[in-house]
Formats: sequence, structure tokens, C-alpha cells
Amino acid sequence: MAIIKVISSALALEYDKLYKVGVRGRLTGDLGEVGALFAREDGFDVASVVRQSQRNLLAVFALQQPIVDLTVDLYDSGGSAVVAWSLDADRANSLIERVIGRVSFFPDAALDESFVRTFSEEFDIDRFVYDRCAAISRFSEGRRVVGDLFAVVRYGNFLHQYRGVPEADALRMANERYGSSLP
Repeated sequence: MAIIKVISSALALEYDKLYKVGVRGRLTGDLGEVGALFAREDGFDVASVVRQSQRNLLAVFALQQPIVDLTVDLYDSGGSAVVAWSLDADRANSLIERVIGRVSFFPDAALDESFVRTFSEEFDIDRFVYDRCAAISRFSEGRRVVGDLFAVVRYGNFLHQYRGVPEADALRMANERYGSSLP
């Protein structure tokens, strides 16, 4: 069962080691400014801004374990969201705070119902993926670490969805980076 927490104006969900945190608000700068925060540093993969249904999205991946998969959305309606997934709550929270503290992002005072609903529905998928990684780890009798398997899945998705790498190549690249193998 997932644990739901409201931290200030952020929403956090926890399931075993899996952690997802997000905050809605207004970004008065642009997504390029957010990307620049991380592009200057080693250990981050920053994708180009992509256009998706009624939003522009920037994805950032903290490559060092424990990984953090971070997205910043800028909606056509003017709202924004910053969301992070990780197996380390402190690291995810730190990156969220970094974005909020260093760019012109102003969190909403109250959580929007549609944000909470979508956030929770997406977490069900995240939980399913995490459970599969944990099962593979158990089946391998510890030869494959849950964190590495989770990193392969998240980084493979990052490469495919946000960098446009073909799915098979993205999975191969993620397997090579995290020293684990998924079929």
C-alpha cells in the first residue's frame, strides 16, 4: 500500500523504497533556465524540451545511484509541475527544492484535485514497475540489485521518451550504464 504525504505544497507518495514527489505552481522563467541548472554539472543527463499534449516538458536524469528521474512541465494553461521519482526520498526532495529555489517557480498554496488524481494514477504504474524489479532481484538471489534494475527501466524510458533513442537501443544503453541486464 502506498503512503500519501503532503509536504508543504508538495505531494509525496511512498511504496517500499519507491518515492515520488511533485509540486504544482507557476514557472515564470522558461524550461531552458531549469535545464541550465543541471547541464553545467557532471552526473546529469538533460534532454531537450519536448512538446507533448498541451504542455512543454523538460526531463533531467541524475545518473549516479540512487538515480532521480525529474520532469518539469509547463502547461499551455500557464501552470507548471515539478515531479521526481527515486528510491531515495532525500535526494528527490533535494532536486525538487533546487529547482524551486533557483528558478522563478512559485508553488501553489493548495493541491489541485486533477494533479493529485493524475499523480496517484501514474504512481500505480510506477509501483507495478518497482514490484517487477524487486521480483527479478529476489529471483536472481541478489545478483541483480533492485536499484540497478529500477535505474535501467527509468533511464531506458528517459532515453526513449525524451531523447528519441529507439527502444531497443535505449534499453541496451541503460543496461550498459547500470551493469544490470533486463531482457
